[in-house]
Amino acid sequence: MKYVLDEEALPSSLINVEDAKIQCVTEKSGLMYPDDNSVIRVDHFQVGGQQFSKSIVIKDNLRFGLRSRAAHETEPHSEFGLVRQIAEGDSEFYLHFENGTKMGLEQIKMQRNPQRTVQVPPPPPTPEEIAYKIEQQRKYQEAATKATKTNKPMPTDIEIPKTPQPTWEEAPLSYLDKLFSDDELAQSRARTTLTFKNGLIVQYLGNGHVLQMHEKILNGDCDPADETDRLVTKEGIVLRQFGNCDAELLFPDGVHAIFSRANLEWIVTNNKGMQRRFKDGVFTDMDQIPCAVETDAVSGAQMMIREDEIVSVVYKDGSRYC
Repeated sequence: MKYVLDEEALPSSLINVEDAKIQCVTEKSGLMYPDDNSVIRVDHFQVGGQQFSKSIVIKDNLRFGLRSRAAHETEPHSEFGLVRQIAEGDSEFYLHFENGTKMGLEQIKMQRNPQRTVQVPPPPPTPEEIAYKIEQQRKYQEAATKATKTNKPMPTDIEIPKTPQPTWEEAPLSYLDKLFSDDELAQSRARTTLTFKNGLIVQYLGNGHVLQMHEKILNGDCDPADETDRLVTKEGIVLRQFGNCDAELLFPDGVHAIFSRANLEWIVTNNKGMQRRFKDGVFTDMDQIPCAVETDAVSGAQMMIREDEIVSVVYKDGSRYC
């Protein structure tokens, strides 16, 4: 019999939890030995009155299987606007390679984030409503004066319309929110996550985009100038995001765009060195930066070099390197 140490079962720290919440902890395992020299183990756990299961297949120094997970989000969401990816289903596939690389495969779908709650002022009253309110106030004043003189209670049959109060409603979808159609949000995709020993995390999002980040970012160890993640779209656009919420866009044709969170503005530079600033919905032309274009006489490749350290090479067959 071959014993394998499950590294996931080794705790990295201990948590002080009340006994009533844990209750009785039980584990039941079943082993199967197919004729391909693999080992299949199915573990059933019971903790806190809930049951969990995990299957492991060990084959040629690979470990893979299915494990259960929560079918809904366990932490409250605090972001507003746009969309987020949420897990779908109650299980996921995992694979551990011999070199320490881990892979996970899960089903996800897109879901809109809640919009901010905004105050909506009431509609202005019409002239008829204003006149009716003034008339009711006059009637009430006359009845109250008469009741005071005759030592009778105040009138209760005269109703004076109250001033409408503002209401709180969810803000409408913005232009960026509308870029995600309802048909796209209804689609379910598979997301693959690769975690390497050096801490690099690569996610294949299922829609052709690839996301890269480092595990130290997940731990909150990030300076404002550090790159938090990098997204490569299926169109070849590279989007870099930083700890201070700045962003950088690198397009396949060499166009470069920088977003400044502090100034809330975009600066876009094209292949001719022309720059334009976009802020508050207004475009403003900026000074042109030096840009050199050379063509190789042998290969016919055209090279463009700009002062902002952007290099673009277009080969004779139409392929491009940037």
